[in-house]
Amino acid sequence: MIEKYSRQGERIARVIAKDGIPSAQAWARRTASVYRAAVLEREPFAHAGACRRQFIESYLELKRFAADGTLTGSDGLESFTRESAEQPVDARKNSVIPA
Repeated sequence: MIEKYSRQGERIARVIAKDGIPSAQAWARRTASVYRAAVLEREPFAHAGACRRQFIESYLELKRFAADGTLTGSDGLESFTRESAEQPVDARKNSVIPA
C-alpha cells in the first residue's frame, strides 16, 4: 500500500543522526538524482500511477533538504534545522529529542 506521506524525513533523520547534516545533504542529492532519473526514464517501478507521484514527492523532499538543510515533517512544520543540529535526533519519530 502507498503511504500518504513519504518516508524521506525518517530516512534523512537517520542519516543526520549517524553522519551529520553535510553528509545527509550529500546523500539526499545522490538519492534525489536516482529518483528523478527513474521517473524521467520511465522505469516501470517509478512511472506507474501512485508510485510515480510518491517518487516525485520524495524527490522534492530530498531536493529541498539538500538545498537548505531543513527537514520538514508530514504536517508541513519544520522539525529539524541546522540550528537544532546540536541536539540528538530521534530517527523513529523524525524529531529532535528535548534536552
